[in-house]
Amino acid sequence: MLFANKKKAAGAAQLINRPLDDKPETALHRMLRSGSVMFGLITMAFILFLTIFSQKVTKWSYLDVISVLRKYEKPSWEHIFGLDEIGRDLFSRTTFAGRLTLSMSAASMLIAIVFGCSIGLVSGYFPGVVSSAVMRLMDVLSTIPSVLLTIMFAAALGPGVSCVTIAVGITMIPTLSRFVHTLTVEIRESEYVVAARALGLKSGQIIMKHILRNIAAPILVYVTSMAADCILICSMMGYMGLAAKVPTPEWGLMIHAGYGAIRHSWHACVFPSMMVLLMVLSLNFLGDGLRDVLKRGQEDR
Repeated sequence: MLFANKKKAAGAAQLINRPLDDKPETALHRMLRSGSVMFGLITMAFILFLTIFSQKVTKWSYLDVISVLRKYEKPSWEHIFGLDEIGRDLFSRTTFAGRLTLSMSAASMLIAIVFGCSIGLVSGYFPGVVSSAVMRLMDVLSTIPSVLLTIMFAAALGPGVSCVTIAVGITMIPTLSRFVHTLTVEIRESEYVVAARALGLKSGQIIMKHILRNIAAPILVYVTSMAADCILICSMMGYMGLAAKVPTPEWGLMIHAGYGAIRHSWHACVFPSMMVLLMVLSLNFLGDGLRDVLKRGQEDR
């Protein structure tokens, strides 16, 4: 009896003296402690705030011509990004341009996620001749550079914001479908999937409840990094004049307009480029941080 009491006391002492670090961490705690995740989230939130409230944080409209005689005026306290080629405030235009570029990227990612995940899940869960043929087609399309493939689809669909958005979304489908297909093949014969099949669940229920839920985390990480590629490609299409047209502000179009005067008016090209760079960096840091967080969580299990 005395030995049992001593054992209980020792166990209680261990619980009392256990350091706080021994408490199991949640995914949210790990994310908050990740420098990459926080940098990505803060930078992305800041850029999104500027783009959404672009006409609230500055007194100048993105269409207002301050003065044609002041074209390519250098940055100042009045115009922190300077003026563009016809004397418009570059800060208001750069922040407002993010709405179109980011909207195009978000819409193209939505297309890629819906069709890419569907193709990957179905072809991975139902092996056969048709599934194999579809994935071989995805393999062939994946070998073509993304920018070249986007130009090919844009040429087929025609120029314009909507057509370029669809073209970018189609371009992202092959790589995402191959990634989802690989994950699905890895777990389609796992114990819980076999058990669900033995219980008589329909294939759709198994795919949605048992497969998709277990591969959602790596898909999220992959999609986050892919979003950075979408922003780059959308900006490239704008730079080549395939998306927005003057006077609609768009990051790629603004970079093209400022590039011709970069020798004497660097700010017209640098500031839109900097917004693209920061957005791409934030998404890459966020994706890397999420991957490390999820990996650490699996190791703790």
